[in-house]
Amino acid sequence: MGERKWFVTGPMCTITRTSAEPPCHKLCAEFAVKNCPFLTKPLAKRNERDLPLEHETAQGAIMRNPGVTAIWETRSYRVFGDGGGKALIEMGPPQMVTFWREGRKAEREEILASIESGVPLLMEQAQKGGPADVRALIALIDEYRKTILHKYAR
Repeated sequence: MGERKWFVTGPMCTITRTSAEPPCHKLCAEFAVKNCPFLTKPLAKRNERDLPLEHETAQGAIMRNPGVTAIWETRSYRVFGDGGGKALIEMGPPQMVTFWREGRKAEREEILASIESGVPLLMEQAQKGGPADVRALIALIDEYRKTILHKYAR
């Protein structure tokens, strides 16, 4: 991939900067957001048929179709454990973020609606961790609104 990496991820992952999926090439990321049935059809459900018996998702995964997908371009990432034996990836600072819906660039209102519908799910997880986790999430959301949304969701 070279110096730059592209993550195809949901809006909640752009708040937490965490992904369970590894980065890919730019052309692969763009192909995915324009052609993958789950990513281009907001009402699509996850197809979990024929998964290996040992398949498990990472702790804290939000199992919804957010209706909007992001391509997060970065120069760095870090792999870490989820506390339950699964690997997660911390995405480095963004060089560029684009948001997609139904195979096209998403409108600002669509991005905001997807984020607002997902934040309660993040908050529910944070509350399980206690007040410090809630404060940390609120700080992430505030920073996100001031930086990522202000810069990339126009």
